[in-house]
Amino acid sequence: MTLERQVGLLSAHTGGLTAVGGVIVRLGCAKNLRLLAHEFVHVVQYKRLGREGFLQEYIQQIAAHGYQNVPFEIEAEADAHKACRDAGIAP
Repeated sequence: MTLERQVGLLSAHTGGLTAVGGVIVRLGCAKNLRLLAHEFVHVVQYKRLGREGFLQEYIQQIAAHGYQNVPFEIEAEADAHKACRDAGIAP
C-alpha cells in the first residue's frame, strides 16, 4: 500500500486533487461545485505558502493531526461550504 493511501490522501472516494496551481478531478466529479471550490481553496493555500511551503506544512499537519483533521482540509471544506451557501447552491 502506498503512503498516500495509508494516510488517507488517496482512496476510492477521492474526487479531486490539487497540484500547485492545477486541480484534477475524477470524471464523475467534474460538476461537483463544492468539490471544485474545496480544491480551489488548496490552490490559494499553495499560492499563499509556495509549493515547498505548502507541501511541507501539509505533510506536517497530516503527521500531527491525521488526514481527516488536517487544518488545511478543514479550511478548504469550510470555505467550500460557505461559497456554495453564498451562491445558493446546496453543498
